[in-house]
Amino acid sequence: MDNAVFDAWNPDTNDVLFLRKDEKGILQLFRVKEDSRDPESEKVCTSCNPQRAVGFKLSMIPAIHKGASDWHPSGEWFITQGEIPDNISWKQEKRMPGARLFAEPGAGWWNNLFLVRKEEEGWTTLQPLHRKKPFY
Repeated sequence: MDNAVFDAWNPDTNDVLFLRKDEKGILQLFRVKEDSRDPESEKVCTSCNPQRAVGFKLSMIPAIHKGASDWHPSGEWFITQGEIPDNISWKQEKRMPGARLFAEPGAGWWNNLFLVRKEEEGWTTLQPLHRKKPFY
């Protein structure tokens, strides 16, 4: 698959998560079966049209970088790294083009963890309980 980056594989369900940048340059998270005959047409964008969000504004999920995922042993959930919306890099982007690259998976600045239901039913933010404000 062109312009795709492997993210995580679940050996029990054969589900593969991969990343691809959208037309705005944002890393979106896709799911496909490992043994798919036509992965390009069978892929499902898990982050493009989420159904529900807990602790997070639903409309922001497609607008943030996400990735560096791993599957729960049940195969029903996975955890992924996600950019914190409106972090300092968003404010600096016009003055310093490319500032948001630091929020991509791998660098991981200005990120939270998300627990995601496999079938796009919901995204839940995992935030430290001892903090009342975000790290930025």
